[in-house]
Amino acid sequence: MWNTIDSCFCLVRVGKFCIISCIVTMLFLVLCSCTSSVSIPPLTQSPAITQPILTPSPTITSLDVAKIDENFRLRTKRKTIITVSWFALPAPGYYYVLVVDTDGRIYTWREALTGRQLSYQGVLTTEELVEVSSMMNEMINFQTSEAKTGSIIINMIFTVESKDYLRSFDELNAPDSLQHLYEIFEIAIQRYNQEHEIKGSIGYMWNPFRK
Repeated sequence: MWNTIDSCFCLVRVGKFCIISCIVTMLFLVLCSCTSSVSIPPLTQSPAITQPILTPSPTITSLDVAKIDENFRLRTKRKTIITVSWFALPAPGYYYVLVVDTDGRIYTWREALTGRQLSYQGVLTTEELVEVSSMMNEMINFQTSEAKTGSIIINMIFTVESKDYLRSFDELNAPDSLQHLYEIFEIAIQRYNQEHEIKGSIGYMWNPFRK
């Protein structure tokens, strides 16, 4: 009888062990199937940080100057006789503009990426206006310089007898008449500043030929 009871207990223990083993095996299979169904993406290199694109520095050509001149005429309803732009090399992100209208009024400013800055004005005397007209007649004979070796590019459009002329130079090969024009403009602007008690000087930056 005792042998029979012992046998029964052994069978119970074996049965429990088998049940526990089956449960563990099933759990293991379930975990394996879940792990295999989840796809783990491969490691990839982090994308490089994109740097902001810098606005290119100005390269104002003689054709661009013609557009500046046209916009000035439309905005102010004034007729111009000279529009000049110039900038240093390497281009610093801004350029200078000088406009003279038929009444001898001078408008000059620095055009930057953020807008117009440091504007000045002046007025030519009657004698100066006649001299400027004479200088422009001389400049008709000077053609655009293709090989520029200087550090300042000067582009301009001027009107002589209702005809527009486009020219481009640098400070090394520009005609003497253009240099003289800048001297006249600078004198007129400084005189205007003194008459209207405007402090400050236009300085070198307004005259590309001043060293």
